[in-house]
Amino acid sequence: MELKRGAKADDAIWNLWYLDVVQEDSGFLSSRQHDYLVEQFKDMARYKDPALCPTVDVRKVEDYYALHDKGGILGKTNVRVYFSVEPKHKAIVTLCTYKKEEEAQMPKHLKIRIANRIERARALLAVAMARERR
Repeated sequence: MELKRGAKADDAIWNLWYLDVVQEDSGFLSSRQHDYLVEQFKDMARYKDPALCPTVDVRKVEDYYALHDKGGILGKTNVRVYFSVEPKHKAIVTLCTYKKEEEAQMPKHLKIRIANRIERARALLAVAMARERR
């Protein structure tokens, strides 16, 4: 699992990062749908508190967040993009993309996957930021 730098937004306050495994998670999205979600993260990166960006539906889940979206370019696809906000590094890190198909709560296996990924992402981000300071 590797951490990669994401798209850069004009006037961004936050840097966008993602785990490379998110690309595998996102296989259900078309390239247009993927680009649309990237634009939502660019919007969040422009706000002092990305979770309060008025153009996206973001909800807190434990110590990370979920972007909720459905309709429009996504059609009937109900998407969740799980991410962490890391104030120390001014970073938004995408952890997982998920196609929600059941009305039930978040599946336990998904919570475990995200918990594992968030710890790895934080360690990788600390290393990446230390390299950039050199």
